[in-house]
Amino acid sequence: MSMLESEVTEAWAEQYETAFVTYCNTGSEEALIEAYAFAREGLAASMSLADFGCLHHAAFFKLLEQSGPGSNLYERALDFYLEGVSVFDMAIHGYQNNVARLKEEVTERRRIEEDLRAATFELSRQRSDLDIQVRQRTAELRERAEELEQSNRLLLQTNKETSEFSYALSHDLKSPINTIGMLLDAIREELPPDSESECADLVSDASLTAERMKRLIDDVLQYSQVVGDTLERELVDMNQLCHDALSDMRHAIDEAQADISCSHLPVVRGSAFQLAIMLRNFLSNALTYRDASRPLRVEISAGPTAETGRVLISIADNGIGMPPDCHARIFNLFTRLHTYSDFEGSGIGLALCKRVANNHNSDIEVESVEGQGTIFSFSLESEEVDTWH
Repeated sequence: MSMLESEVTEAWAEQYETAFVTYCNTGSEEALIEAYAFAREGLAASMSLADFGCLHHAAFFKLLEQSGPGSNLYERALDFYLEGVSVFDMAIHGYQNNVARLKEEVTERRRIEEDLRAATFELSRQRSDLDIQVRQRTAELRERAEELEQSNRLLLQTNKETSEFSYALSHDLKSPINTIGMLLDAIREELPPDSESECADLVSDASLTAERMKRLIDDVLQYSQVVGDTLERELVDMNQLCHDALSDMRHAIDEAQADISCSHLPVVRGSAFQLAIMLRNFLSNALTYRDASRPLRVEISAGPTAETGRVLISIADNGIGMPPDCHARIFNLFTRLHTYSDFEGSGIGLALCKRVANNHNSDIEVESVEGQGTIFSFSLESEEVDTWH
């Protein structure tokens, strides 16, 4: 069954009439349902309510002409008509509801679109501001990087010149100091044996001063070598480094009657030259600042650190120790806590150790109790970290 716009086909009209007459005569529920079905099909085919009314009116009058009025005719005819009209009524109410919902949806969509346009505009503005800030910050960072690069070049050049100057000056001073020492030795040989004259005392004092000057020059030379040394990292066996240091310092160790133990140490990554200098200076420091009332004991050991890929190297002694307020300044260049008459030293050794530690991305930690001893600790890169965890 089909319908084109408002034109009802004759076949469709006949089917409606048949169902209408059947219901009016029998009151069959199935026939009544036909009215609802025909109305739905007509509505789907764009039938108007007026067309449906005309269709029903024609069928009603035709029935009256054939059978005349009956007691149930009007009531059933009305029921049949209302059953069909209910379809159009529901469609009209549904249309109204749909229109209201569509209006609400359109209003909400417009609001969302306005919010979206506003957000897009704000985002675009913020992006523009951010681009400007990024460009400004990038320019500032580039300028800062260039300044730092220039400062670094100047610093490297200054360090190099300072190292070369210190080396040249120290090297040139060694010759006259050695000459002064030789002259003083010659004068001493000319003095009468067992001489206790003022001249002999002056010669002795001068010799000691020349010896201190010679040691100071040697320390400055060593410091200048570390400052000017280009750090080339290599695998360094700390066990071998410790063994070599103890062998080189055997005379001083025996003279101090010191007991120095070295536990198993790792292979580390760094400068063998600089690490050897640092280890010798730590040992020399322990030998110098020992407590005369008890035998000196020094222990070199390795342990874990909180930092991944590094191990802790410690040098512990039972020497004279130091108060807490001295822990930081002992690493300053030419700083001494005691007079030369009490303890020999130039004040360069620990400053040199700190420089070496810094070159290896580390710092030196100090634990010391005055009268009990000192522990110096620093960390180094190592591939044997698991051994100490």
